[in-house]
Amino acid sequence: MTNIMIGIIILFALLWFYAFTSIIDKKFKDKQAKQLWILAITFIPLLAFIYIFVEDDFIQSE
Repeated sequence: MTNIMIGIIILFALLWFYAFTSIIDKKFKDKQAKQLWILAITFIPLLAFIYIFVEDDFIQSE
């Protein structure tokens, strides 16, 4: 593997970890949406990219 590929994999892993911890820590407007996102990024990790852009629509403001 080239250094660029290793870098891309590390960045993706960090993004996935951020999205996963964000889903667990934050309070959602709908409990089912939280469960859906946990399952979605667990089984389809590329959805972590989408979650980053749409998370404001699901998070309950405090």
